[in-house]
Amino acid sequence: MSWLISLGLFSSPLAAQLSPHGDDGDAACSRFFKLLEAPPFRGKITHLKVDDRSIMATIERGDLQQVSIRHTPGQDWDKARRIAERLKQDGVYEFPAVLADDYQAPLDGFVPQATTDAMRALSGFIGEWRMRFTTGPGKDMKEAITIRYFWNNDGTGLWREVHLPASMSSAPGAQNAGKPRVNAMLTTYDPETKRYREISSTPSTKEMKESAEWDAATQTLVLHTTEGAAPHTTHHSTRRLVSPDRIEFHTKATKPDGSLLYELEGYYERIKP
Repeated sequence: MSWLISLGLFSSPLAAQLSPHGDDGDAACSRFFKLLEAPPFRGKITHLKVDDRSIMATIERGDLQQVSIRHTPGQDWDKARRIAERLKQDGVYEFPAVLADDYQAPLDGFVPQATTDAMRALSGFIGEWRMRFTTGPGKDMKEAITIRYFWNNDGTGLWREVHLPASMSSAPGAQNAGKPRVNAMLTTYDPETKRYREISSTPSTKEMKESAEWDAATQTLVLHTTEGAAPHTTHHSTRRLVSPDRIEFHTKATKPDGSLLYELEGYYERIKP
């Protein structure tokens, strides 16, 4: 299972719930502003109720985890009401971006585009792909995994969504039966360090350090990840744009003593732009 988690194909069983205790002691809920501490994610508003006494909302993430919001008067109530007014039942939003003071809702039919040179360099990944393994633990999988790349709303990040087949889409709770499961990562760029970072939307209890760099000459995104407290397990991955319709990938994981944990490779073939 660890090879699925390292590729972002499956959520860690140790994934932390995104609904930490609220300041008023509500164990199952969180105030709006707790979401500022969470990794970026896309979520659908499945329940929304706003009145003079409270704001209550349920957000369903692509990985089928539920985020419950209960905000009551007292802490930044006016700001919380302004945020709640932006949200619509069944709407899909990027968090925590939608919480920003200067947030502007995209117009109907808006298609995001890259707004920085660092993001434009990764334009070849945009589109929908079918993922296949050629070596390693996944080579006997009979079902294909679908990968979808698209820009975030302000064009400063690249979403990578992993759409899992039915056999891998189970999630706790009867309400999730038959629902497709999507795990997501957001790639951003730090102009100070001149490095990319791919951040998983699924919060984890493991300490993760990750960075990436783009090799324009070989059209390859090179990712380095260490997980856990020292000594670290290390993952080294590459995704190379071989042609407009094919991406080849390779991942190697090593144990703290340097021995091989697993190695796998495969390719993406384009389904549509």
